[in-house]
Amino acid sequence: MLAWVEDRATPELAGGPGFQSADIYLGGQDRVVVVARYDAGHAPAQLLEVPTDVLTSSVHQWPFRFHRSVP
Repeated sequence: MLAWVEDRATPELAGGPGFQSADIYLGGQDRVVVVARYDAGHAPAQLLEVPTDVLTSSVHQWPFRFHRSVP
């Protein structure tokens, strides 16, 4: 899963309009979380459809907005 996210999914996001950056988080061997940031006014893109051969559980995607940072 991680290899697919790094090699296919995040480069696709990075090429989209308004893309600023993305962070990749790992939650064990079979969980990968991508948090992508976009300029205001640009709708966040969805990740590419994950190939079934790399899935070990169902995919979850949802938009959210930044609330605040805590120093």
